[in-house]
Amino acid sequence: YRKAQRALEEGRSHGDDRQKVGQYLQWWLTEALPGTVRDTTVVSYRGALRSNVIPHIGHIRLSS
Repeated sequence: YRKAQRALEEGRSHGDDRQKVGQYLQWWLTEALPGTVRDTTVVSYRGALRSNVIPHIGHIRLSS
């Protein structure tokens, strides 16, 4: 969260206007989350997002 928040505050963001929820979550799982929580939490979040969230809303664009 902190890495993503800092990027936004500095005017940097991940991706572009066409980025989809699934793409953002994949980035968040691999770049922003690790190091901020325990490794077991990363594994748990990864499983939950990949099986329950990304298949259902991963195709939606973050902005329209």
